[in-house]
Formats: sequence, C-alpha cells, structure tokens
Amino acid sequence: MTRPGSATLTPTAPEERIEVLDVLRGFALLGILMVNMAFYSQPIVVPFLGEPAGARAIDRAASLFIRFFAEGKFYSLFSLLFGIGLFVQMTRVEARGGAFGALYARRLLVLLAIGVAHALFIWPGDILATYALLGFILLAFRKRKPKTLAVWAVGLVVVPLVLAVVSMVVIHLVRGQAHDAAALAAAQSQRMTRWAGLAAQEWQAYRQGSFLEVTRQRARDVVLLLPSLVRMVPGILCMFVSGLWVARRGLLHDVAANRRLLVRIISVCLPLGLIANALLVLAHNRGAGGPGGWFLAGYAAVAIGGPLLCFAYASGLALLVAGEPWRQRLAPLGAAGRMALTNYLLQSLVCTTLFYGYGVGLLGRLGAAAGLALALALWAAQLGLSVLWLRHFRYGPAEWLWRSLTYLRAQPMRRGQAGALAAHTAGRPSAP
Repeated sequence: MTRPGSATLTPTAPEERIEVLDVLRGFALLGILMVNMAFYSQPIVVPFLGEPAGARAIDRAASLFIRFFAEGKFYSLFSLLFGIGLFVQMTRVEARGGAFGALYARRLLVLLAIGVAHALFIWPGDILATYALLGFILLAFRKRKPKTLAVWAVGLVVVPLVLAVVSMVVIHLVRGQAHDAAALAAAQSQRMTRWAGLAAQEWQAYRQGSFLEVTRQRARDVVLLLPSLVRMVPGILCMFVSGLWVARRGLLHDVAANRRLLVRIISVCLPLGLIANALLVLAHNRGAGGPGGWFLAGYAAVAIGGPLLCFAYASGLALLVAGEPWRQRLAPLGAAGRMALTNYLLQSLVCTTLFYGYGVGLLGRLGAAAGLALALALWAAQLGLSVLWLRHFRYGPAEWLWRSLTYLRAQPMRRGQAGALAAHTAGRPSAP
C-alpha cells in the first residue's frame, strides 16, 4: 500500500479539466496581447513616455480603447486564475494522498526558469517569473477560510492606496504646496529626460542589433522594469488571494448553483469598473504621472478599476459557458486556454520576430490601431491552431515541458499514449 505523501503523481487528464477556467484563460490571452502589443512594436520604455506627438486620431482611439477595456484587467484575470488553479491542484493532490507543498514548489521553480529564459532570450516584459516568485507567498494562504481571504484581498488593494495618500499629504504639509508641486514637476521632467535617453539606446539595439546585442539590451531592460513589477505586487497578490476565495466559494466550479451571485457580481462590478476606468482615462489625459491629485486618481483607478472589470468579465463568461449554445461557440477559447503558457510564449516569439531588427524589422512602423488589428489576427490564429494541435496532442509544447520537469519524468504527449500511461500507472493518484 502506498503511504500518503510518497505516491507517484501524474498531471490532470484533459477530460478532468474545468472548462470555464480554460475559456477564461483563452479570453485573457487576447487582452494580454492587446496591452503588450504597444511594448512589442516599439522599445519597451516608449509607452511610458505617453502618447506620441502628432498621433493619428485612429491610433489615439485604439489606445483609449485598450486603456479603458484591457489595461490592468487581463493580468488581473490571469492572476485570479492562478489563485483558483492553486486550490484546484491542492485539493486534487491531497485527495489522492500526495504531498502538495513539495510538488507545487517544484512547479513554481520550473515556471520561474521558463520566465527568466523568456525575459532574457525573447522579451523582457515577462510576467511568469513574477508569478512564480509570488506563488510561494500564495502558499501561505492556501488553508485560509473565505472570510480571511476576503479581508486580505481588500487590504492588499486599500493599504497601498492609503499609504500613497498619506505620503503625499505628509510631503504637502512638510514642504508646502508650491514647493511640493515644483519639486514633483522637476522630478517628473528629469525622469522623462532619462527615459528618453534610454529609449534612444533601445531604438538602436532593437532595430539594428544582432541577437546577442538585443539579448544584452533585454537584460538591461529586465533590470529597468523591476520597479514597475514591484509596484504591481500588491495587485497581483490581491487577485491571487481573490482566486483562492472564488475557488473556496465554488463560484466557477458550479456556475448553475451560483448563478444569482454571479449576476450580482456583474451588476455591481461592471458599472463601478466602468466609472473607475473612465477616471483612469481622464487622469491619464490630465497628466496622472505628474504632481497632485490626478496622480492619486490614476493610481486608485488602476488599483480598483482593473479588478472590478476583471470580476465582471469572469462572471459574464462563466454564465455564457454554462449555456449549451455559448459553450460550443467558446470552445476554441477553451482550447487556447489549455495551452495558455505555450500561447503566451508564442505571442512574444512571433511579435519580437516581426518587430526586432534580427527578424522582419517592423519596430516603430505600426501605430496603435494597426497593432490592435495585428493582436486580434494573431489571437484568432492561435485559437484555430490550438484546436488543431489538441486534436493530436494532450498538451501544448510548453505545458508538456512544464509538467515533465515538475513530475521529473516525460509525460505522454500524443493522445494515443494516454491509454498506455493509464495502464502503467493504474492505481496511482493523479494531480493537475
């Protein structure tokens, strides 16, 4: 008899997956690509410098659309799904007598390695390594009750916002309004000048550099982006913990039983999210990166508006998937979601090849509208390719690698291999 904790574990079979979670992952891939396209199609610091002077009206409209409906919403959705995934994996492993902590730690370490490789050799705007590191913090919450998780989720949003308000008030009182505004304006000017210099260096490297030279620039940009990633930590952890709360409440495991609550979530989160994101756009246009209250308004809109619309999107899609007609229509999103890691990496590989000098060399040649059209086309292609791939294979290539390294043995890749594995591992517990 196998002792608990010493059992040989295997990944979840495709037929055991929770369909709505894969559909949400497939949907999130679109939003992530729409936002990231601005950072693929030009040096990665350029979007931080604001809208380029003389931008066409159609490009301004596309940027506005992305900022309102996508920016901050889809990394929140992926973070929410990450938290749900931890709970699903934990319950399945422990139900079969496995040791979850060690297995999940190895899973996170493999994800960290993939993320670091992605950042250094494909695109420096990677989020996988951040998720892997914060995943170790999430482990501390896995046994918490829903009420405790809800308190932590709210605190992770509210506390950083309160601290930002307090710090600005203290500076205002100590230095005085005029001096404070002048000092902040001067600091903003110095920062923009520095970033303009960094952008010029990036234009040179990404347009004309060899793969090795671009890799060196990517490494510099990874370091450059670290402060931005640190600022995202409270929001990511908030959605991680929210995902655990959603899973413990069973909201997406049994959509029919939670239909009224999901409708209530939409009725509250959608209008509030739209208001918050309207404030985000207004704050951006008024110079939210500068001194004064518009900075706080923009900060609050990002911190609150993103999660609100994320919850509205997730609830709405879950309700659609629960109905048979829409389940069939959204099946391609589910296929893409089952290969979310592969598709995320493929987006970076395709786009950097299109834009960087060692590839097609389109850097800086596409405006926001053309970038949005390219994002939609690439995502649509990924949906079709995912459906075709999964007709023959159990996992995407990156998912196969992730699982094989996590379980320390090669997983069956082709669909026909599943029966042989089942016969070989009969009686052994399985895990996601």
